[in-house]
Amino acid sequence: MTLPGGACDCCDVCGRPFTAPYQVLTDGRRICYRCHETAVYDQAQAQLIYQQVGAILQQTMHLVLNIPTALILVGRDQLADVLRQMGRSAAQVTQTLGVYARHGRKRAIYAQSGLPRLLLLQVVAHEWGHAWQMENAPLLREPLLQEGFAEWIAYQVLLALGMETAAARMAARDDVYGRGLRHVLLLQQHVGQDGVLAWCRYAR
Repeated sequence: MTLPGGACDCCDVCGRPFTAPYQVLTDGRRICYRCHETAVYDQAQAQLIYQQVGAILQQTMHLVLNIPTALILVGRDQLADVLRQMGRSAAQVTQTLGVYARHGRKRAIYAQSGLPRLLLLQVVAHEWGHAWQMENAPLLREPLLQEGFAEWIAYQVLLALGMETAAARMAARDDVYGRGLRHVLLLQQHVGQDGVLAWCRYAR
């Protein structure tokens, strides 16, 4: 998952210009104190979020990952290495906050450390959606549909937690994530939640 970015004297997480002293992380990222207040740096805390996402999706949508998939909290440089190994572009390496990756038989979700809890929750849920895709819809190749479905999974998790405002912000984005999410939400209006899952399984 990525966020829009640009060159400025801004927080590396939220993009707001610095108006007060900021936190410098070990990998060189600079984050404002507003983001730092809820940032997750600990693997154990991140694991709890991952478990929460999985529990919500199992309870509300009866979705599970059948192939063991680890969550690994990494710095920006480590995430960049993973992305380069996957053949991602330089722009993707710079802007990506998390990614689902396969290494042989191993599956893992890599997420940046130091993300505010809400954003980490969203990133983890989005990449969980990609993990489910790869198990159940490996022929789904269109980026708009891939990212739209993964965003839809994250959107459902936020709604289940009562975070309607954050979910609305996701749907308002004017990039592949926002456009893809709106596409899937429109489909949901016509075929329902189960219909979306069936569509994903058979989409090409």
